[in-house]
Amino acid sequence: MRISVIIPTYNRARLVQETIASLLSQTRIPDEIIVVDDGSTDDTPAILQQYSEPVRVFSQSNQGRSNARNRGLQAAEGDLITFLDSDDTLPPTSIEKREAYLVSHPEMHAVYCDVAYQNDDQELGRFSAIRPGPRPSGTIFAELARHNMVGPPAAVLFRAACTHAFRPEHEPVEDYDLWLRMATQCAFGYLGEPLVTYRVHADMSTLSESQAMQEAIMRIHNQTVQRPAFTALSPKQKARILCSHGILFAEYGHMEPARHRFRTAIETAPFYPGGSLLFTAGLLGRSLFLRMIRARRSLRGDVSWAS
Repeated sequence: MRISVIIPTYNRARLVQETIASLLSQTRIPDEIIVVDDGSTDDTPAILQQYSEPVRVFSQSNQGRSNARNRGLQAAEGDLITFLDSDDTLPPTSIEKREAYLVSHPEMHAVYCDVAYQNDDQELGRFSAIRPGPRPSGTIFAELARHNMVGPPAAVLFRAACTHAFRPEHEPVEDYDLWLRMATQCAFGYLGEPLVTYRVHADMSTLSESQAMQEAIMRIHNQTVQRPAFTALSPKQKARILCSHGILFAEYGHMEPARHRFRTAIETAPFYPGGSLLFTAGLLGRSLFLRMIRARRSLRGDVSWAS
């Protein structure tokens, strides 16, 4: 099978060479590395001119990373596709292991993996399970609708038949929207090792809970509960999702939408205890509510509640 890797880049002259080098050093080198220069004004264009096959370079005016990735998707000819941001890297066996998984699991349309976060000096942590133990595989929509346990675009290698376009209006969490849409139609496998290295550096803010990120996540959650895939879930599954959304809305400072989620959970699954408990706790006010949630998480050793 042919493999395409799509790299959107903007003013990453210092880092894009390391990103490409990590792909050219793979034990299974991609058949094409598509770099979309999104209107860089530094030395990025000159650096990219130095490369030849399998690197293919496309240039466009500055339109944002979603449009840059979509340009790469239009050009991609691979049977399997993944993304890699131009400041991140892959360990040497990343492509080989993920391709092997999809070859040996033809029933899966995509595979996701853990992600290692690091700065220039050390590994900072690992994006893996919300709770200890195996992460979901197969039909993952019900779990994904609660929270993005899949991770950034580089974490997923998927079959070209599953391709969906990114939606710029959901930046900076456009990847979460994409995974949700894919999960309504595609089965996801999981590899429990960090096969992507996500770089954290001084000129980025993607790990902060910015206002734009909060608003985008709330929009995505509001769209999620309107999807046919959500409607088709069991009452308990729907109630768990609604409660997870409500907790997040409360953390963002939106108590009335949070209470509405809890009320809807009660109406959806009257015998599911989470909805009633959370709705009652929400009446105590945001400060007490959040203290209760943090205490519960500390006892359970996870970052989620509403099981």
